[in-house]
Amino acid sequence: MNRRAPRQRSSGWPLLAMALLGLALAGLGPGTARTGAAARGLVLVQAGAPGGLEARREAIQRLRIARQVGLGSYSRAAPALIQLVREAPEPDLGQRAAQLMVQGLVLEPGAEVLGLDGALRQTWLRSEDPQLRSHALLLLLARQGPELPGDHRGALLAEILPAVLVASREQGLPPSVTLAQAILESGWGRSRLARRHHNLFGIKAGRAQPGVDMMTREHAGDGVRRISSRFRSFDSIEQSIHGHARLLGQDPRYENARAQQATWPEFLAELAPVYATDPHYEARITHLVQRYQLDRWDGLVREAWVWDRLGQSAR
Repeated sequence: MNRRAPRQRSSGWPLLAMALLGLALAGLGPGTARTGAAARGLVLVQAGAPGGLEARREAIQRLRIARQVGLGSYSRAAPALIQLVREAPEPDLGQRAAQLMVQGLVLEPGAEVLGLDGALRQTWLRSEDPQLRSHALLLLLARQGPELPGDHRGALLAEILPAVLVASREQGLPPSVTLAQAILESGWGRSRLARRHHNLFGIKAGRAQPGVDMMTREHAGDGVRRISSRFRSFDSIEQSIHGHARLLGQDPRYENARAQQATWPEFLAELAPVYATDPHYEARITHLVQRYQLDRWDGLVREAWVWDRLGQSAR
């Protein structure tokens, strides 16, 4: 008798962490090796200083030390960089400190420094540099990784999570629902529409948009029927994610859902009957969000979206 081997679950996160760190490292540019972020001498200048010009001079001194020393002492340098990220007297100095902090962490990803995750979170929230925000987010995800399935499911989440969080921030959407929709609509990324046309969400094509004709199931009053529909064809998974976010974030059909964007169950309740004909769509999405704890990132994105709105109103 053939017995099925017991299914094993692993965190799946070491592979995800490596992938995210690789993305961050690839985007840092050729200056990484020169500047680094190790600064043994930085710990000597962590004392507070009066405000104004003197505070700026001290902050500049800390950054100069960071550029002058080698790469092997990031853990000792990080506390001063974290302090500058949080308390720099001027935004440009905080930005530079964040760059050094991120660069050094990519080179020494195992560093354990009190306050480091909080500084990465602050960089993701407040930096005006999109690339630096993206790197901080990748590193934060790699360091605070959840338990993920160690198979194709974890691989899909690892692939789409950063782009989903960025796109959700831009449109003010709960990423939990978007992640669950990608899972459900694409069959964990394995549907033909997802594999060949990078369409994770079953988005239909407009008249002027590139698309492909495929058979699909539609729910009607008399049951389920198979019909031919034209679906969007995207150049990449990331383009699909951002296209889906713009659809939910800007299309008038989802106005009622956007009014409930602060909490994913209420958002989903308004979204489901408009987005899909399946009467069980809301229940299916809810099951995925709860089973895989996909709402763990909603607060992070919501906080960033609110921060962006406050910044726009102040400008």
